[in-house]
Amino acid sequence: MKPDLRLRLHIWPRRFLFVFVFAVESQQATKERLFSTRRRKIPRKNFRRSSRIFILHSEIKRSPLEPFSRRMNVRVVSSTSARGEGEDKRRREKRGKGIRSYSIFLQGNLTELSKCLAQKGHQISFISTPRNIERLPKLPSHLSPSINFVKLTLPHLPNLPEEAEATSDVPFNKIQYLKMAFDGLEGSFSCFLEASTPTPDWIIHDFSFHWLQPLAAKHEIPCAFFSIFMASTLVFFGSPWLRMSGEDTRSNPEDFTVPPNWIPSPSNLAFRMYEILKISDTLSENASGVSDIHRLDSAILGSKFVIVRTCEELEGDSLSILRKKVYQIPVIPIGVLPPLDALENRDDDAEWVKIKNWLDKQREGSVVYIAFGTEAEVSREEIHEVALGLELSGLPFFWALRRPAGSVVGPSYMLPSGFENRTEDHGFICLDWAPQRRILAHPSVGVFLTHCGWSSVLEGLSMGCPLVYLPLSLDHPLIARLLLSKNIGVEIERDEKDGSFTSNSVAKSLRLVIVNREGEQHKAKARDMRKLFGDKVLHDRYIDDFEQQLRNQR
Repeated sequence: MKPDLRLRLHIWPRRFLFVFVFAVESQQATKERLFSTRRRKIPRKNFRRSSRIFILHSEIKRSPLEPFSRRMNVRVVSSTSARGEGEDKRRREKRGKGIRSYSIFLQGNLTELSKCLAQKGHQISFISTPRNIERLPKLPSHLSPSINFVKLTLPHLPNLPEEAEATSDVPFNKIQYLKMAFDGLEGSFSCFLEASTPTPDWIIHDFSFHWLQPLAAKHEIPCAFFSIFMASTLVFFGSPWLRMSGEDTRSNPEDFTVPPNWIPSPSNLAFRMYEILKISDTLSENASGVSDIHRLDSAILGSKFVIVRTCEELEGDSLSILRKKVYQIPVIPIGVLPPLDALENRDDDAEWVKIKNWLDKQREGSVVYIAFGTEAEVSREEIHEVALGLELSGLPFFWALRRPAGSVVGPSYMLPSGFENRTEDHGFICLDWAPQRRILAHPSVGVFLTHCGWSSVLEGLSMGCPLVYLPLSLDHPLIARLLLSKNIGVEIERDEKDGSFTSNSVAKSLRLVIVNREGEQHKAKARDMRKLFGDKVLHDRYIDDFEQQLRNQR
């Protein structure tokens, strides 16, 4: 009989915000810190022909979190410890035979990965905190039996609002305390892992859980690092190996305003000074006690390979640099993970019916759709300039304007006085969650004004919608630089010194795409991107190749 090659996966959703910390330490201290987190070699002979895998992700963007799992019993500890032969035997018995399982810790990217794997017949345990699980979209009925949700209670800290469990629940300056709270899950997860049967064969995780790698090594479970960043961002920020060898010595903000020397010239992949200062100033203190660079390095060094949500067709050059110059472990693209659920115009969805009726009344390709994600911070002054720019452009618009994290008032108070009255005949302001994919797919939408979050960019291009960029923070500027280097989209002009922009620059960029003759080339490029990102056969092949790597690498 052929062995059962189904996979059982465990998933823990949560997002950690990406944090850049500029710290200076001696080269020797860097080596000692990084080598202390290296993974222990796991003998191949200890693995079954089929394996169980945990996939983990954090609700805090940008920190090396480790993965957890339920069916794949994964446990997290701060240091490795020895165990006797009797315990080894018990663990081998718990692993069982012939079943593959994964654990996934996340929302968004890893959620889609878990669905893809479940679609192929694998069993998944999705581990997260209660509110994060409740916020997940309803699973397609045919996948429900394959995904098991496991809730772990997040420790409460006095610096966090009640029920805050994700970066979308807190302002940017509170994210460091959210990291502390998630670090407090180590004990709960350790107990959960100890009680789980069978033990997983893999853990797939992001960069936030720095305490996971030693735990995985203790249980002889190999890990794979799932990057929420595109390949070009990973290239730009280097690797623990480059830092240990002394090839990457960057420590000052100025060092990040030019491409690193391992990126061939010419290249535009770099921050502007105001962009990098915005990150470094905000993140100079980290109450969690663990720097994000340490989290990230721990996650990479403790993994057998790196998984990136991208494809060779878009980032082939960056993937090649990662493999040849930056990383010393395999780098595996998994495609863009297009959502599995179909876009259905359901008449029983009252909110969508209202939105669709408004969009149906607009001329084809004339509407500006504006959304800045659930976590990007936009100042009141920036909101004013965007609003006045929309008004100045004269174009119809749909604005998904959400309440700022931690705020108790509606976002409309941030708009210019009288703006809503002046634009009520051609504007739609949504103060709650908006069905972004459905809106982008509507024929009346002609351009997407985005903050350049990677998921938002992929959604826009997968729908063939031209993009206008207003990068706000984190890796958004690098994403904009990559796309602009490939003649994809338009960036709103800013002041080079302070990053400010005007309503005129907003209106100019929007009209360039929708009204001006020059916009035709951007529309044609967007249609080409739709062919690429909408190629289901291509991206299914990436998932198939990823599965094969899991089998080959165990």
